[in-house]
Amino acid sequence: MNFIKQSVLKNKFILIVVLVISAFGLLFLGNVLAIPAPIEKITFSSKELSYEENEEGSWKVDKSARWTGRGKARITFDVDTKRFLNDNINTDIILMIDNSSSMSIQKLQKVKDASINLISKSLEKSKNRVSIITFNSTSQILSNFSNNKTELNNIVQSISSTGSINYYQAFIKLDELLKDYEKEENKELVAIFLTDSKPSLDTPNEIGQYQYLKDQYKYLNIKAI
Repeated sequence: MNFIKQSVLKNKFILIVVLVISAFGLLFLGNVLAIPAPIEKITFSSKELSYEENEEGSWKVDKSARWTGRGKARITFDVDTKRFLNDNINTDIILMIDNSSSMSIQKLQKVKDASINLISKSLEKSKNRVSIITFNSTSQILSNFSNNKTELNNIVQSISSTGSINYYQAFIKLDELLKDYEKEENKELVAIFLTDSKPSLDTPNEIGQYQYLKDQYKYLNIKAI
């Protein structure tokens, strides 16, 4: 009788162990074989200016993603803007390009391609000019106002990414560029501020410096993307 009881208890124990192992096995297998849900594509656009109604200066961003591995996804942002240059007057453009380390090779190349395209389009009018400023932990004026398309394109292509993001230093350089700027009649001055993230250095100094620029150069039109 004792032998039978021991055999039953032993069998029960073995059954419990088998059930526990099976449960963990199924859980592990479920995690391994689980098919991740599709990643939803998201679109958002400027609020004050209507992208759908083709308002100048409006923008739209399409955010999409795809799974590249277990728990990993590649996220892509496609940015499109409506041309805001007035074809009836001349324009001086300041390209302010974020070249911090957060700008990956792919993102920076997209910015370069878009900048070169803008340079090409804007310099179709001989009196238009372009200037280039880059910013990361510090900031540099890479080109004063110029209509030399080849030279400007070469400068854009030479830009590489490094450091952190500092809006304040970018605004300091913008002020430096405009100190000797002579505003011409029937000519717009536009600064295009291109970045992929919030500043991480010299914050919140950029707020006061931005307001100073708006007060000091009332003819300056700043577009941020």
